[in-house]
Amino acid sequence: MSLMRAQGIPHRDGVMFTMHNGAQYIYCLITGEALVAGYGASTTDTFVQNRAAIERIASNKFDREEFEADYVIVIDQADIAPQ
Repeated sequence: MSLMRAQGIPHRDGVMFTMHNGAQYIYCLITGEALVAGYGASTTDTFVQNRAAIERIASNKFDREEFEADYVIVIDQADIAPQ
């Protein structure tokens, strides 16, 4: 069966990245607003330069089971302390 468009999943602007917990893949997103608030720019380069810190935030949210309804970990401005 072919994939079909899902209904009700909100559009998100930012950088998507994947982490894993054993064999389980976890999809994560840091919003553009969070990148600007925490690191000054909303670019892929900004994400790459700060990836270790962003992955720590995602890991902490995973440990607290803070998933969106579609099982994506979303890092937003509230999760980022201004640098």
